[in-house]
Amino acid sequence: MGVVTGVNFCSRLFAAYFFLFLCFVIFRLDSLQQTKARLEVSHQTLKHQHAKELEGREEDLEQVKITLNKKLKALTEQLEEEHEEKAMAVKVRRDKCRFVQHTVTSWMSIFS
Repeated sequence: MGVVTGVNFCSRLFAAYFFLFLCFVIFRLDSLQQTKARLEVSHQTLKHQHAKELEGREEDLEQVKITLNKKLKALTEQLEEEHEEKAMAVKVRRDKCRFVQHTVTSWMSIFS
């Protein structure tokens, strides 16, 4: 082996540092790729969970809608029944008033 000159030594030292730098970059790149892969899996998991939650909420809302429609139908029927009962009561009252008026008129004609 010969004598190591300053230029030869510097270029070998630079090559060694450059090699170490490339190893670090490759290691860091691998680490970032693994992190990216974990984040993608986590993202997909969260996306799936969110979709299930939305589906559950939509099912809950559909049940609420069905329940409210049933209540609305029942209240509408009740209102219609009450309206019919009131109309019947008004008719009965009117008929009684007519009967009383007719009776009074008849009695008045008898006694006049």
